[in-house]
Amino acid sequence: MLNINLGRAGEFLALHILETMDLRSVHVDMEHDDLWVKNEAGEIFRCQVKSCAKPSPVSHQRPLSPKYQYQLRNSQEYDGVFLFVASDIKLMIARTWDEVSCKTFKIKPNVFTEAEQTSSIKRNFNL
Repeated sequence: MLNINLGRAGEFLALHILETMDLRSVHVDMEHDDLWVKNEAGEIFRCQVKSCAKPSPVSHQRPLSPKYQYQLRNSQEYDGVFLFVASDIKLMIARTWDEVSCKTFKIKPNVFTEAEQTSSIKRNFNL
């Protein structure tokens, strides 16, 4: 799958997950935003969706446990919520820049659980 198609699929998976948690969400085509999300209190959040097809080895010289890797090079100090999608297992984790603050964000596969998905969304969207 091409990266652009993977990214677009990730955006719609993120929309689906957010909508099932009663967060009104809209797909936007803005320079830095992929989604705008509104919680029940009326707060609006800007979101960038980052998608990864599957975990991969972090280093080819020193094989380590595979991780999902997300590029954030052009997202320094983004004032919104990052939605990290693991496309192969159809789960997502929400984080803010304060929780990430790096150029490549790596997540171990065991971090992607339904419980972590739910708690990260509740925490970052004030539910």
